[in-house]
Amino acid sequence: MKNQIKLTILLLLLTFGNGCDKKDGTEPAPSAQSPVGEWINTRVERGLVGITGVSNITEDCDLLSTIKFNSNNTIEFINYNTNSSNDCSDSETITGQWISDGLISGGFEGELIFDSTFQGNIITNGGYSSQGQTNNFFVMYFRTIIDGEEYDYILDFQRN
Repeated sequence: MKNQIKLTILLLLLTFGNGCDKKDGTEPAPSAQSPVGEWINTRVERGLVGITGVSNITEDCDLLSTIKFNSNNTIEFINYNTNSSNDCSDSETITGQWISDGLISGGFEGELIFDSTFQGNIITNGGYSSQGQTNNFFVMYFRTIIDGEEYDYILDFQRN
């Protein structure tokens, strides 16, 4: 009887245990409680630090920009820029890490640490939050210095 119980447990572990360790290289299914997945830019706003208000500076090329949150806490932000030909062929890839500050009511928020620059400018104070957004949206924000002036950027994203 004792051996039969051990055999049953062993068979259950082999049957169900293998499925848990199997890795097929795919990301987990999107969740409203996690930023993991690919997102597409829907709006870009910029404001001068210390001055009230921001301006919507969204151009057509911005709407091609994406950010991908990977399950290993890395990010890849592909930013499309309008060039002199106005054909959206110029882009930059900005990598970095995301750090979760935990779940918030109905969503997520955290810090972004970028490994490179945004349009040639150093990025600081990066973060993200889905607070106040619907389940398929989040806001990314950061600060840059352009010609000696500090600017706050706010980018809205929708799950792709």
